[in-house]
Amino acid sequence: MEPSYFKSPLYRYYTPFTYKYQDDPPLLIRMHTNKLFLVFLSENHPIKNENVLEVKFIHNTDGLSGKRKRNAPLLQPATRLAVVRTENFTYVIRAGVEGKLIELNELLLTNPNLLKEPEGYLAIMMPPLQKISSIVKRLTEDK
Repeated sequence: MEPSYFKSPLYRYYTPFTYKYQDDPPLLIRMHTNKLFLVFLSENHPIKNENVLEVKFIHNTDGLSGKRKRNAPLLQPATRLAVVRTENFTYVIRAGVEGKLIELNELLLTNPNLLKEPEGYLAIMMPPLQKISSIVKRLTEDK
């Protein structure tokens, strides 16, 4: 086992959870120690085995301002976040977490196959602080 000081910050500072919505493939949600959530595809998501042609975000983060990200879209876990088109299928990716959408990974627009990489996140979400414990209860801890 490698020492913890060699591990990527993604594994040192983020707690992994799984989000599953109805028949959709699961998402990997990582919670940082500062209570921000990053949305990824899970390791067994079908997109990981396909060539990604396009990622289209449904929401935008233009006009955000200030420490609390005023004007950020408020999303629910089942809210559609993006549409990913591969050679064979089109997938809808959901937010996975309730909160403000504070950042979209714009690199996916020019290089959509980054989505298949371990660091290829879709979005950063900021949940309401008073709801973090209930959000964590709803997510399945991925240990």
